[in-house]
Order: sequence, then structure tokens, then C-alpha cells
Amino acid sequence: MPVNENKTSAAGRWQHRYLSNYHKDENGKYVYDGDSYDLDRMNGGAAGKAHPFLPVVVLSIIAIAATIASGIVPAPGQTSRWVFLPEAGSFVFGAITLWKIFDLLSEKLPSPDYVYERTVTYLPTLCVMWMLMSVLTFASELIQFLQGKITVESSVAAGCFAVFLVLTGGTAVLVYFVWKKFRALKWIKVEGKTKS
Repeated sequence: MPVNENKTSAAGRWQHRYLSNYHKDENGKYVYDGDSYDLDRMNGGAAGKAHPFLPVVVLSIIAIAATIASGIVPAPGQTSRWVFLPEAGSFVFGAITLWKIFDLLSEKLPSPDYVYERTVTYLPTLCVMWMLMSVLTFASELIQFLQGKITVESSVAAGCFAVFLVLTGGTAVLVYFVWKKFRALKWIKVEGKTKS
């Protein structure tokens, strides 16, 4: 696999380090033999024991579903920029978080170091931003109601208002547990055969 040794940019250095860890085996196929990261007990768990990453995946999917649902509910005051902007931010950070999670899962464990660096190192911060946006959405909607800037004039509007608060507040709680469970995972560095 050709590598441009003359590249001096950050992208070029990353490409060199990434590609230099791939080598052909006896069958002519490229195999990765650089450093990797594995989850603790991943290869030695009891039979039938759940994958340690499973709770993170399940909670993240439920959280993004709640985020999307909150954007569909026609709650009063939802068009206000104080509600719309953090709600949009919640969706963006939620989508990026889920993308990073599935990017990590797309590679078999142990994960190559370049996959670990582009996923695991960013996920805690993304979760915090997602949770913060959800809290701001919840708080903005509630504050506007308490200040009388939005009114609930019918039972349908009241129901939508309540559902919106449950969904946005629930998203923040779910993402907190995603963050907590992800932080609890222990990663072990597995030395590769090559050094970049």
C-alpha cells in the first residue's frame, strides 16, 4: 500500500501512520498489525454475558428517538429561538454521538488505534454537549411558560407541552447514563507488531 513519505501536513502524517500499520499477509491481503484497544474482559467474559457496550448503544438509540420525537411534538413556544436553537443543537450532537458509536462498532474488537482516537476520545465530550443542549431546551420551554410568554389554551396544547418537557428532560437523563456507562468502560491498549 503506497504511502507518500513527503507529506508534511497533519493529514499526511496521519495517513502515513495509518497506512504504515497495514501489511500484506501470505495470501496477499492487507492486515492491520499496529496498536489496538480492547474492552476489558471482552475476550474472557462468561458465556452468554451481555456485551459491555450494549447498554451504551441501547440508551443512545432511545435518547436519539426521544430527541427526534421532541422535535415532532407541536408544543407551544417551540418556534421561539430560545427553544428551537438548543433543540436543533441537541439533535446535531445526538446524531454525531450515534454516528461515532456505530463507527466504533463497525470495527471488530480490538479496535485499531486510529478508530479509537476518532471515536472513544470524542464520545464523552459529545455526550456532555448533547445533554447540555437537552437541558437548555427543557429549561427554555419551562421558563417561557413561567414568564407567561407562552400560553396553554387547550387540553391538546397542555398535553403537547407536557410531552415536550418529558421528552427533552428524559433525553438529558438518558444521555447522562450513556455518558456514565461509557466512562465506566475500561479500555486496554494492545501493543501491535509495528510502531508508527
